[in-house]
Amino acid sequence: MVGSTIRTISPGPITPPTGETVTRIAGAGRVLMPGLIDNHVHVVMSASSQADLLDPKVEPNVLQERATAEAGRMLLRGFTSVRDLGGAMLVGSASDRSGSLPGPRMYPSGAMISQTSGHGESRLPHERSRRFFGEVSRGEKLGANFIADGRDEVLTATRENLRAGASQIMVMAGGGAASAYDPLDVTQYTLDERKAAVDAAGDWGTYVTGACLHPEGGAARRGGWREMRRARPAA
Repeated sequence: MVGSTIRTISPGPITPPTGETVTRIAGAGRVLMPGLIDNHVHVVMSASSQADLLDPKVEPNVLQERATAEAGRMLLRGFTSVRDLGGAMLVGSASDRSGSLPGPRMYPSGAMISQTSGHGESRLPHERSRRFFGEVSRGEKLGANFIADGRDEVLTATRENLRAGASQIMVMAGGGAASAYDPLDVTQYTLDERKAAVDAAGDWGTYVTGACLHPEGGAARRGGWREMRRARPAA
């Protein structure tokens, strides 16, 4: 091992690279394998209960501390890279790839982008619409989600996530089990709204992933995510 990188695996003697400090690890019959990659995690949301996430008495720093500890446990379970597909980012997550936090290399999506009454809607019954009543919900304040309706709001939500360091974008395209207001079989967001997210992410050199549990939400009726980008006219 050179630094933190395993360079050579051999059953016999190894000649160290000139000028390098080498660490030899005795395997003793165990199995050596690459780090695991988890393509779908929600680090902050998985570290606390839904009740705590929605409880205004639970401070954001408490949620962050729990999430940091959970990231460390992920690493100890063998996951060296994870793609966080929505929810508040860990503090400092834009620099996590350099190892500033104890945990796996993280690729954050930032706040989930959801329509009103969509899969990413986390408002409690007493929390009213920001658009009509001007009050931002706790979930939005925490950075867990953007409730965005219409092309303009979806564009802004996408760009806000990119500004905050998102490496890809998560858009809720259909109903889900963990949301209170939408049946599983509904299709969410119009083609124009979805295309807004795809265009903004594509301009940034990245992509959009969509959460859906049925073919309609997966764009069978409204056009696939990749096709949206390919069909975009040249400037």
